[in-house]
Amino acid sequence: MTYFDNHVLNELLEKKLFIFDMNGLITDDEGIQVASTNLALKSYDVVVSEKEWKEYVGHKAEETFARIVKKHNLPLDHQELLERKNKHYEEIVREHCPVQPGVLAFLEHLRGRRLCVATGTTQFEAAVILRDCLDIHDLFEFVIDGSMITYGKPDPQIYNNVLARAGVKPESAVVFEDTEVGVRAAKAAGIDVVAVPNDFTKEQDFSGATLVLKSLEKNAVIVER
Repeated sequence: MTYFDNHVLNELLEKKLFIFDMNGLITDDEGIQVASTNLALKSYDVVVSEKEWKEYVGHKAEETFARIVKKHNLPLDHQELLERKNKHYEEIVREHCPVQPGVLAFLEHLRGRRLCVATGTTQFEAAVILRDCLDIHDLFEFVIDGSMITYGKPDPQIYNNVLARAGVKPESAVVFEDTEVGVRAAKAAGIDVVAVPNDFTKEQDFSGATLVLKSLEKNAVIVER
């Protein structure tokens, strides 16, 4: 399974189960998240800045939109706002489905291994990305999304659910995450985690990660920390 020019990374590739976050890790879509949210908010004369969005990255979608509704004192239910945002998100992402560097090649390298997705986003959004846009849904044994959990990251519930469903012990799995809350959730579940920060999360604290990479490209650079 040699892939990276680093023995620690290649040891992690000997694990039995590979768990991937989706938004910001597989897809480079945080900018689209902000744009589609602001389109949904246009009639309320409210704009969510990139700085504000960085506070929400990695959290369960329902929690994020409940916070937006409360913060901006909006006269609508957070579920309604989330549905409006999803319509705009789908329109944008179907035209251009951005993927993080090296991800598709890395997933192809792991083809035939046990792979799954653990994302706090909606079932709808997971299907749009994994099935409709990238056509990689069949690479994954299963997908756990935000509708299947009560508590979002950094709570470890989503990763505990993954382990239970896969019938795998924590030490036999590895998680790939792009956010601090995701790293904290994986570590709380006892799983090794490789962090791959993006432009929206690169200033977060990844000291809890087993390793921090610049990307999932084959020549990935380990970030000094």
